[in-house]
Amino acid sequence: MHAWKIAHPGLVRDYHKRNTITLVCSQCQKEFQKVKYYITQTQKERPNAKFYCSRKCVALGHINPKAVLWKGYWIVRKIINGKFKRIFVHIRIAEKVLGRKMKEGEVVHHINGDKSDNRHKNLVICDNHYHKFLHERMARLWAREHLSKNPNPILA
Repeated sequence: MHAWKIAHPGLVRDYHKRNTITLVCSQCQKEFQKVKYYITQTQKERPNAKFYCSRKCVALGHINPKAVLWKGYWIVRKIINGKFKRIFVHIRIAEKVLGRKMKEGEVVHHINGDKSDNRHKNLVICDNHYHKFLHERMARLWAREHLSKNPNPILA
């Protein structure tokens, strides 16, 4: 925290009171105040930008209300032929980006290793062989970085 904020807490409070804007939460429709400084340039440019009053509303606003986490993956359960089927959200996203259903043997790989991160930038469609290669390569790199005696992985 800056020294002037500690010495003059009233100045900070007054600044925030003068420079706030009233917004409506996109999730719960509750009105809340936000300091103009914390509104990003992207949010200012988009007429349909979403604003949230709390972290809870952010979490609820970014997921399908019917989606749940299962073994780290986001899934949607649908009834098909009288039985519940798990539909993986990352596969649906990949199919939407491709514009077609995935072929037999195609796999969706999460680049950063986070199964719940379904941004299309984080997904790669590949065959089973290449997918296995990617995981083996990542395991070798992780082991070299974390288990080698030399702290500099470039020299290992």
